[in-house]
Amino acid sequence: MKRWWLYAIGALLGVLLLSGLLLPIRTTPEAACRIAMARAESYGPWRYRGRANWTGGATQAILLYSDGYNTSQCFVRALGPLWFVEPIVSETAVGCSLGLDKGMCPRARYGVVP
Repeated sequence: MKRWWLYAIGALLGVLLLSGLLLPIRTTPEAACRIAMARAESYGPWRYRGRANWTGGATQAILLYSDGYNTSQCFVRALGPLWFVEPIVSETAVGCSLGLDKGMCPRARYGVVP
């Protein structure tokens, strides 16, 4: 019986460590979305544009970001004092062209401008 409790506590600690490394969890919605948007590819650095007009309550929020060509929405949900980014990507599909003979603009991870 004691061994079972030891395995259960070890598994719980393992899950908490993995989720802490993989999920962007922070104490504000802006901080949680900043990490998620820094990992998203774009044509330039993401710029915070504000919150969407949405009545999801105090435990949910939608934050808007733009890279100059596309806009993206970051969905966050509160669980106690922590904010978790929902795995939903809502981005406009606008392309960027350098010119007729030069091809498309490079998409990369440029980060987030404060």
